[in-house]
Amino acid sequence: MNADVLLFFSKAPQALTLYEVLEKGILARCHGTTVDVQKSQIAFDNGRRFAFASLRGKRLVVTFGLGQRL
Repeated sequence: MNADVLLFFSKAPQALTLYEVLEKGILARCHGTTVDVQKSQIAFDNGRRFAFASLRGKRLVVTFGLGQRL
């Protein structure tokens, strides 16, 4: 986790703990993944962006881009 992530969660610090679990799990399972903190979301990328974390008010919303429809 870096300073950009901490700044992203500065308005909703209660969501940070859950995000930490998410980030740790993704980075442990998806080697070579980078974390890109943007203004409205945090993207996980391993050649293509496959997971996104964003805030809706004080709630953490996680979106996954899958290779096929469910």
